[in-house]
Amino acid sequence: MRPLARVHRPTPSATPTAQATQTSPSSSPAPVDQASPPAAGETQPAAPLSAPLPPILVAEDNLVNQKVALRLLAKLGYQAEVAANGAEALAAISRARYAMILMDCQMPEMDGFEATRRIRASGSSIPIVAMTANAMKGDRELCLEAGMDDYLTKPISLGALDAALKQWSAAAPAAAHTLS
Repeated sequence: MRPLARVHRPTPSATPTAQATQTSPSSSPAPVDQASPPAAGETQPAAPLSAPLPPILVAEDNLVNQKVALRLLAKLGYQAEVAANGAEALAAISRARYAMILMDCQMPEMDGFEATRRIRASGSSIPIVAMTANAMKGDRELCLEAGMDDYLTKPISLGALDAALKQWSAAAPAAAHTLS
């Protein structure tokens, strides 16, 4: 099981329906996580010690690739939202906070390279990881030159995605990123 600081979507044992209530003579009922009851004499904290990550933005135009990315992220315990192109990604990060962006490079209306350049020009340091079918020599460098932080080739493996998420979400500041 992942630590709570790494997971945006609550685990089944942490949801309100999976909690029991413990009462004491001097206090009102307090939720107690059934998975880890407090030891004798100890109290259960009311909230996790560290806040969960905001969602991850998946900028991807292909419906099948969107579904694959969302399922892989859910399997790893993350919540995500989708933007169908670079323009939608810019709009999304201007109105909401995201832990990071998984950015396809080739999209209609505005590709991932241009969207990344605009995000960086705004001063944002949100981690951006390219997700691309381009796996030829020089493609990684193009992504990095555009301002992306990392590069994953499609089809994306669960292990490679997990490693990138661990690396870049740990590097992200606690207050997630938006465009100003």
